Amino acid sequence: MKDTNLPDSSDAKELTHFDIWHIALAIREGKASLDDAHRLLEKFCKEFDKGMYPQDYLLHYLRDAFHAYLNKEKTIEAALGLKKKKGRPGADEQAQIKLAAEVLRCRLHGMSHQDALMEVSENFGCGETIVGKAWAECQLEAILLLRYERPDKSPWTPSEIQKMDKVFGDKPWYMMPGKPHSWDTSEK
Repeated sequence: MKDTNLPDSSDAKELTHFDIWHIALAIREGKASLDDAHRLLEKFCKEFDKGMYPQDYLLHYLRDAFHAYLNKEKTIEAALGLKKKKGRPGADEQAQIKLAAEVLRCRLHGMSHQDALMEVSENFGCGETIVGKAWAECQLEAILLLRYERPDKSPWTPSEIQKMDKVFGDKPWYMMPGKPHSWDTSEK
């Protein structure tokens, strides 16, 4: 039965796989806006109402939210991104992304995690704890920033992919085209 009470927002139709993935990650971290959470839920409902199989990224977002709720890690509202995380706002997100991108740049040049933290800490004149926190919170954004900065948007080299696999391979959000992922049961 189709619910005709849903608002007809063009935003929900225009969400790309990347948008869905990025918003879902932000929801898991408690950083997403309520509007973004609403856009994901609206997108799911519209696809379902049209008889479409909702995009895998939408289903993963809902699965993760339900797991967080069932494991009593979050309320259902917080798990779906419909409630903001309490606490002090974080440091400037752009500065954190730049720090994380520099850590990744060092890791792609073969540095260990600890050496990369020390190098970035020295270069930016801030403590290793601050760099480590930026790295922990902005890894995906670091990948995106380095990818964006590449000349002619050239693809990652096989060596870089191998290093990123080592650094991010255990992260559920880490994806390289053409590779199976730990959460992808269709490949097993």
